[in-house]
Amino acid sequence: MLHDWERLIRKFLTPEYFQLAVHIVDSRHPEMELDMQLNAWLNQQGLPNVVVLSKSDKLNRKERLDADRKARQAFSDQPPLFVSTQTKEGKQELRKILESL
Repeated sequence: MLHDWERLIRKFLTPEYFQLAVHIVDSRHPEMELDMQLNAWLNQQGLPNVVVLSKSDKLNRKERLDADRKARQAFSDQPPLFVSTQTKEGKQELRKILESL
């Protein structure tokens, strides 16, 4: 089953079908191994992607700076986009990215 799923993903999740992958990462845990593996895989596939750090409203200033630093290191110095459904932070920026496609 896992092999079938992986084969399907490899075939379907390509620049041929997608212009951009939105990689949503919990801002409280930006260095999760699975997230780093997914990001490396997206880059290996040549699929443009944006790292969105969710739940930014849960972080204080120090935690946010730390999350930003860790995310840039984990995701190839790609500037992460902090977002929050509670405060609506990042909503307009993400909309602009998506509308530009």
